Amino acid sequence: MSNYYEILQIQPTATLAEVQSACDSQYNYWRRLVTHHEPQVVNKANQALQVLEQIRQTLTDSKKRAIYDKSLHTSLTDPQARAHVPRPGGLTPPPHLPDGRSSGTVPPVQPRSDERVDVWTCPKCNKVNALNSKFCKKCGHTVGLDCPDCSQTIEAIARFCPHCGTNVPNAVRRQQLEASLASKQVELASVEQIDPQQDEEVNNLKKTTVSAGAWMGLGLALAINLLMRWALVFQGDGLVPNLIPGSFAIGVQGVIILVLVVARRTFTFSTLVACVVGLAMIFPELWSNTAGLTSIFASLHYRLNIVLSGVYVLAVWGLGSKLARYGCWTRILTILTILFIICAIFSPFWWGEIWHLVHDYHVYLGDYQTAVSMTNVGCYLLDAILLGILVLRAWWLTHRIEHKVAVALSDKQNRMERLELEIWNLSQEIGVLQQSKERNANVLQGA
Repeated sequence: MSNYYEILQIQPTATLAEVQSACDSQYNYWRRLVTHHEPQVVNKANQALQVLEQIRQTLTDSKKRAIYDKSLHTSLTDPQARAHVPRPGGLTPPPHLPDGRSSGTVPPVQPRSDERVDVWTCPKCNKVNALNSKFCKKCGHTVGLDCPDCSQTIEAIARFCPHCGTNVPNAVRRQQLEASLASKQVELASVEQIDPQQDEEVNNLKKTTVSAGAWMGLGLALAINLLMRWALVFQGDGLVPNLIPGSFAIGVQGVIILVLVVARRTFTFSTLVACVVGLAMIFPELWSNTAGLTSIFASLHYRLNIVLSGVYVLAVWGLGSKLARYGCWTRILTILTILFIICAIFSPFWWGEIWHLVHDYHVYLGDYQTAVSMTNVGCYLLDAILLGILVLRAWWLTHRIEHKVAVALSDKQNRMERLELEIWNLSQEIGVLQQSKERNANVLQGA
């Protein structure tokens, strides 16, 4: 039986380039025969290609070649060691013409006694099956498959397709890579469409923060106005004592709104309504001191406050409804705020009834006004505190969601970079397999 060097028709001292050249020459010869019309020749060619691959892996690796040469030398001096020398399994070298070219004729091929070409043997249970069978009739293992290129049924263990000469493992691998490439491209397209910045929840929370801050400013402005007016009551009822508290209170509300609008970069209609309600609730007494209008505004003052307080209640209820989805205690804060607003509206009635029951109408007007003013100051301050809590809640929710958006954007960028790298690697590997396919096709065309 021939050793590796005899099969390649080279000397054991041949260089690496000579080994590779001899392997290529043998490979091209047997490669043409995998499409031969005789099944025996096809089987022999497939076996030869497998042996050549083994030879190439052994003789092109310096360490493997040294071990092989040592065992080959030992077999020459020790007959008992010959059984341990790797043999190619009866591969017959192709005949060559005097000029070194392959003759192209098929060498005599005698199939082994245990080799059958009229059936396909299951590689798992060794059960023989009819030609073109897809699955073993005994164990169900795959014995036949469709060629990835020509779709003809071939034996599952075949390395090359006998119909088109395709390298079956490479073709299967190329199909798998192309499917994986398509999947990665679809995933990349879906990742590119992700846009966390378009989350409407963030915009709604920003608007809620500004609106709640505007109504919080209204409560604080009303409390400041009443407190300052009560402190200045002994300086007279002229225009100046009424103008100073009202102007300062409106200024406080305006500063709060301005800060929130700049910080959240948004403005709402509810904020504008809060400004108008604040002006209308703080300055009516100022108008009532104007000559000729005292009787008119005196009759409308209290009714106007009731209407504006109703708008205040509706606005607070709307804010609570928007934040209720983030916790039930938000609804409780809203209800408490509304109760304090109602208490401020009806405080004149309640204190009037109390003075009627206790003092039987013998009460100083200053005491009555002080009681009503201090009650309203307390109610409006509590409203401002509760609405301030809602503002902080909305601000914190916005910050948390914005953080999630930032993390999502970072994850999106990382996923895109990873997918782009995987797509590039798959494309490179597919390109290598495609070039190998084209080389094989050129060999077949030249045969």
